[in-house]
Amino acid sequence: MRQLKLALVRWRLDYQRAYHESRAGDVQSSPRATPRRVQMLGATSTGSRGVPTAKQLLARHEVARRLVHNLWSKNQIPASEIHAFLARAAEAAARDGKAAGLLKVYRQELKKYGALPLLKHARQQ
Repeated sequence: MRQLKLALVRWRLDYQRAYHESRAGDVQSSPRATPRRVQMLGATSTGSRGVPTAKQLLARHEVARRLVHNLWSKNQIPASEIHAFLARAAEAAARDGKAAGLLKVYRQELKKYGALPLLKHARQQ
């Protein structure tokens, strides 16, 4: 588990560095971009006790999802590396007992593409 956490941290730091290097020119050319991004992430406004609301958490998740997607597509990350990372993240979520949300989204995607009947033929691990 420790090696998985270290690998995840290393991956995150590498991608953060690549992201910041790629965005360095954008921030300098647009001084208003940084405060807007902070506000979009919900860092400046929170719920009644300083805890982000559910709506703010969803907005943060969506922004983070878009940033990761853009980062992967702009840097032409191989699909195999993306798949390996997502598999490790899903495995970590399953080990920590937090896979219910992941399974719900997975089933929704299968249903969306009409592949839900194929699920019963998938191998169990």
